[in-house]
Amino acid sequence: MRTAGADAGEWSALAALLDGTHDSDPLMRGVAMEELGDFGSDPLVVGRLAELLDADTIETVVLAAEILLRRCGVSGLEVVMDELVRRKDDGQMDYIWEKMSEVQEAQSIDLYRDAYSYAVRLESDEMLSIVGLSIESWNRVQNRPETMLRPDGTRHADGYDL
Repeated sequence: MRTAGADAGEWSALAALLDGTHDSDPLMRGVAMEELGDFGSDPLVVGRLAELLDADTIETVVLAAEILLRRCGVSGLEVVMDELVRRKDDGQMDYIWEKMSEVQEAQSIDLYRDAYSYAVRLESDEMLSIVGLSIESWNRVQNRPETMLRPDGTRHADGYDL
C-alpha cells in the first residue's frame, strides 16, 4: 500500500487517479478506482470513493464499495455503512450487501463485527438493526456458526448473539 504524500511523484499519481475516476469511459474509470485502492485509507481516496457511491451506474457504485471494504480499512467500512443506512430503502443497496458478504468470506477480517462496533459507537439503533439483519442472513448462508464471533470477539455456538 502506498502512502500519499511520500513524495511529489506519489501526489502526482494520486491526482491523476482522482482525475481518472471522472472519466466517461467506465473501463478507464474502473481502472483508476482500482489503482486508488493502492493508497488505502488516505482521506482523499476514501472521500472520492464515497462520492462514487452515488454514481449513475450500479457497476461504479459496487466497485467503489468493494474497494472501500477491501482496501480502505475501517474508514472505508464506515463510509459504506453510512451509505447503506442512508439508502436503506434503495433496492440497489442489496448489491452492496452482497459485495460485503463476498469480502467477509474472502478475507480474514470480520467486517460484520467491525460494522457492529461502529453502530454501537454511533449509538445508532437504525444501523444496529440493519447490521443485525445482515449478520443473521450471513450466518444462515454460511451455515458455519462455529466460525462466527460475537461482536466482542467471543465465540458463540449460534453465530452472532445480537
